[in-house]
Amino acid sequence: MDALTVADRLDQLQLVDVRSSNEWQVGHVDGAVNIPEEDLPDRVDELDRTRPAITVCRAGTRSADAAEWLRGQGFDAHSLDGGMLSWKWAGLPITGGIVEPDPGPERRERLIGEGRTPEEADAFLAETGKE
Repeated sequence: MDALTVADRLDQLQLVDVRSSNEWQVGHVDGAVNIPEEDLPDRVDELDRTRPAITVCRAGTRSADAAEWLRGQGFDAHSLDGGMLSWKWAGLPITGGIVEPDPGPERRERLIGEGRTPEEADAFLAETGKE
């Protein structure tokens, strides 16, 4: 689900941020609950099964996996397309200082690991000025 749709429907949805607590602290959507992906099985009962769950991570990979797992548990679950990056790029409000921590030298490899080609990763880094 895209960022603008989620923002328009926040009162009807539950936003589940599956990033680590460190990532959460540097920036998140107000009203979201932070349940790191690895903690979902132990904390799934904290979620309301009667409301759609929208999972969110930094760029959308972890949240897609989390949404799939939640659907397997009977939830109406979707991932926030593009994660916090798309939320930020849409100009939507963020609680906290910065959405993403210092990228460091492994950023290109992480982008490739998330499914981008090396060329797409290079273009993305050049576009965002984070080379």
